[in-house]
Amino acid sequence: MTLADHILYALAWLSFGVVHSLLARRKANRAFDAALGGFARIAYNLIAAFHLGAILFLEWRGFPGKVAFDTPLWLHAPMVAVQVAGWVLLFVALVQYDLGRFGGLTQARVIVHRRGRGRNSGRGAGYGTMAGAPAELPDPPPDIPQARLEPLVTRGIHRYVRHPLYSAMFLMFWGRAFDEAALMTALWGTLYLVIGTIFEERKLLQIYGEDYARYSAAVPRYVPLRGKAWGG
Repeated sequence: MTLADHILYALAWLSFGVVHSLLARRKANRAFDAALGGFARIAYNLIAAFHLGAILFLEWRGFPGKVAFDTPLWLHAPMVAVQVAGWVLLFVALVQYDLGRFGGLTQARVIVHRRGRGRNSGRGAGYGTMAGAPAELPDPPPDIPQARLEPLVTRGIHRYVRHPLYSAMFLMFWGRAFDEAALMTALWGTLYLVIGTIFEERKLLQIYGEDYARYSAAVPRYVPLRGKAWGG
C-alpha cells in the first residue's frame, strides 16, 4: 500500500467515526425520532452497517498493491482461533440483549401496531400500551427519546466485561490481520472503539446514573479480571 492508500483508508475510518458520533448525538436522535418515529433506530443501524460495510469492501478490493504477510504456520492457527473466538463472543453477547429493541424492530412494531389501531404515536416514546412489550426503562433525560434506549444489561457475559461486543470486535479485527490492509483495519478499528467507548460511557452514565456508576466501578471494560465481576 502506498502512502496515499494509507491516508485514504484512514480518512474512510475517520468518516465512519465522525458520522457515527454525529448520529449518536442527542440533537440527531431528536431529529431522527421526529422524522422517522419508531423507525429511527432501524435507520441508524442501517446507516452504520452500510458505512462499515463500504470501509471493509475498500479494504478487501480497494488496495490491489497490499502486501500479504508471510505468517508462519505456528502463528496462523492461533490467529484463526482468535478470530473464531471473536465470533463466538459476539454471538454470546448479542443473545444477552433484547435484539428486537437493539435492532429497532420492536420500536417499528409498536408504531405499526398503533397506526393499525388508528392512534397517533407521537414521538414513538414508550411501550406500555402494547401487550407483550418489554419492561419499562428508567426515565431518561428529557432530550433522549425513550424509543432509543435499552435496559442496562448486567447479566451473563456482561457480569465480567462491560463491552463484550467491543471485545469480540477486537478479537475479530486482530485475528484476521494477515495483510497490511487488514492490519490497518485492526489499528483504526481499535482506535475507533476505544475512543467511542469513552463517549458512550458518558452517555450511559447520564442515562442510567448511579446504577451505571456502580456497575462500571465493579466490572472491567473489555478484558475479564480476577475478582472483578458484577454481583448486584
